[in-house]
Amino acid sequence: MSSGFSTYVDSPYISILAGRASVAIETSFAGKNYALYKFPTRIYTHSIRISPKTYVVRGIDTSVKKTDQIFVKANSETNQVTREKNVSETNGDAGLSTDGMLSYDPINHLIIYPYFYENKFLCMDTNLNLVYTGRTIDNTKSLPIKSTVNKNVLTTTTPKRIVNNYSLISQGYLFINSGIKANNEDNKAYQDNSIVDIYETKTGAYKGTFYIPEFNGEKMRTFNIIDEGLIAIYKSKVVKYKFSIRI
Repeated sequence: MSSGFSTYVDSPYISILAGRASVAIETSFAGKNYALYKFPTRIYTHSIRISPKTYVVRGIDTSVKKTDQIFVKANSETNQVTREKNVSETNGDAGLSTDGMLSYDPINHLIIYPYFYENKFLCMDTNLNLVYTGRTIDNTKSLPIKSTVNKNVLTTTTPKRIVNNYSLISQGYLFINSGIKANNEDNKAYQDNSIVDIYETKTGAYKGTFYIPEFNGEKMRTFNIIDEGLIAIYKSKVVKYKFSIRI
């Protein structure tokens, strides 16, 4: 559930999204009070803010009895709610097999959702209409993920092979840290680096690949791109690299 907890700071305003409680907490640095908005989901596992009062979450809808997760857009000021229509797969496993990462492209106003366990990502507009389904260059699929309920806990009963480790959007491009070795990848390059593939958010077209090296024997865990810099987070260090997009 750590992915369902996030904080957005747009000084002086602050939004804290808590997926287990399915709420948004809105406050400011100067204020002593806060506003609490309850989403129409039992829980949500992923969330993004697309405007100061508008959020998109992936969670279990309270209006139906199904346990599958869907995408829901909600405005905390107007209380307007928009649910997706036939975008998410419904496998009856609470969304475990289709888990991924949720990101927003503010340049093209697109919502991108890469899957963890399949070489696939969804692109939606801000009304949760499917724009296209993209494929990564990793031409593989994970083993089918099966789940079971044990003492009211839903867990997977098959190994989970990560295809897409981590992803983010910057300057109209989708960056995906690949979790598997490509067929044309050199073994040493794969072992000594983290591989990041670049896709255009508007079309899903592949645009190139670059490498983030190990640092003191550690592989990168997550990263971010800010202006002309790439910030890589390792187990024990944070490293900033010079970086610019030239496609």
